[in-house]
Amino acid sequence: MLLSVRNLSYRHMHGSIRAVDDASFDIKAGETVALVGKSGSGKSTLGYILSGVIPQLIKGSELSGDVSFEDNVSYEVGYVSQIPENQLFGYRVEDAIVFGLENMGLDETEIRRRLNRVLELFGIERFLNSPVSSLSGGQKQTVCIASVLAMEPQLLILDEPVSSLDPRGKALVQEVLLQLKKEGQTVLLIDQNLDWSAEVVDRVMALEVGKVQFDGPKDDFFQDVDLYNRFGVTVPEMLELYHMCDPKRGSTLFSTVRGAVDYFQGIVNISERKQTISQINEEKTRTIEIQDLTKEFDGFRALNEVNAHFYRGAVTAVLGQNGSGKTTLVRHLIGLHEPTSGSILYEGQSIAGKSTADLARSIAYVFQHPDQMIFEDSVWKEVTFSTRIMKREMDEARIDDLLKEHALLEYKDAFPMNLSMGHKHMLTILSVLLTDPEVIILDEPTLGMDRMMKEMLFRLMDKLRNQGKTVIMISHEMSFVAETADEAILMKDGNILLQGPTAEVFCHKNLLSEVSIEPPQVMQLADLLGYPDILTVPQFVDSCYPCYQHPLAEGEGQI
Repeated sequence: MLLSVRNLSYRHMHGSIRAVDDASFDIKAGETVALVGKSGSGKSTLGYILSGVIPQLIKGSELSGDVSFEDNVSYEVGYVSQIPENQLFGYRVEDAIVFGLENMGLDETEIRRRLNRVLELFGIERFLNSPVSSLSGGQKQTVCIASVLAMEPQLLILDEPVSSLDPRGKALVQEVLLQLKKEGQTVLLIDQNLDWSAEVVDRVMALEVGKVQFDGPKDDFFQDVDLYNRFGVTVPEMLELYHMCDPKRGSTLFSTVRGAVDYFQGIVNISERKQTISQINEEKTRTIEIQDLTKEFDGFRALNEVNAHFYRGAVTAVLGQNGSGKTTLVRHLIGLHEPTSGSILYEGQSIAGKSTADLARSIAYVFQHPDQMIFEDSVWKEVTFSTRIMKREMDEARIDDLLKEHALLEYKDAFPMNLSMGHKHMLTILSVLLTDPEVIILDEPTLGMDRMMKEMLFRLMDKLRNQGKTVIMISHEMSFVAETADEAILMKDGNILLQGPTAEVFCHKNLLSEVSIEPPQVMQLADLLGYPDILTVPQFVDSCYPCYQHPLAEGEGQI
């Protein structure tokens, strides 16, 4: 047994309850264990304890119980946090990767061997001499994982390692984990999203209010839909489809497109149906227009004569690889970047010369990492921060209702930085919405959110659409994009390849392949079965499987 944990408990300095409560479990050498649970369940806190961040760096709190490694030998633990900027030291990418190796006192030959290994594993040789500050969020996350893996820890802890990565980056990390599994690496994967790692994980351990409430094989967890719903886990769409279609007793569990094709081949019935995604009416008002926008940083062209538009009463997703220019594009809309050339119109008027503060009264921007937006010492103060700064009227009853609706009321007096990443992200979104902006820009809004919080966000975005707001979303979570976005913009290397209805954009296979984006699993399945424009699991069931009925009696079903 590599790791043994017994009766582990922990309470934050300002916490009223235990973040980890009497946890006991073992991890075998060579295992890949997924640690899951709702936002605020204690996952990251447990990772901090196992890595030694608590109590070595975070002191003054209550910690009890026992954590021991095999034969009581001091084992090396590598930890990759949710925020890569907190772990990258050095000007260039090479400096950041070798920083830990140099501090380990390794000789130059060994440092070079380890550096070359992770460069090859992650395919990031081209970034070697790039300044870390010039990388996109996803590229920084990749470099962060590489820097920790280069130290060759016996236990590798990854806290939401792909949250900022594009689909190609997620696939790459999956491949790396499969390779590490062959090499006998022990991995603890902290993530409530198992849609990308289902094939890598051996075992699932689920936390609920700091307690270990499930610990068992992956297939046992996936077989029980109530179980993964209870713990707020996002699973592969094909697994959702497996349970929704209620296959006959004895059917083989499938979580991949190939497995679903084998099951549905010959039994689906493609029926006539309504258009899956509502078309944007060209007569709708264009809230924002971008005209020939170019942006250069020290000779590097990040945006190249970009033209785009955003409608009132619509959600538009901006898609593309890490480093394609998505965040650079939307930051121009709030005045965080000034164009090298070109123009941006809001309500038909140029925003040139307007300050970020002036623009923020109409255009709200929620950063990818909520820690960059949190300033106050309580959730209540934080959610009202922008409203107070702008001297807008506050309805306390309405604010309480908003916090309650989005699972934050119980944390009303809590220190915001002690919240989970998902809760912090929701808090920053609500904070800007209270100022009633006309345009809301969300950069990776699902980062850190569990299944329930994503459902809350879905309903919130639908409400904003119905209120006539303009919502712009950057996301690498294609299934969420398919469920929420009316339009999509596809970017590559600072250029816009395509803008149009989401279903239409996802049908351009060659362009998607060019930027290493895969459409949602269910769309791939429907395409293989002969109907390419289905975007969500419910649409598949309604359109391709209309003869399905819920069981009429115990053990009786009909396909």
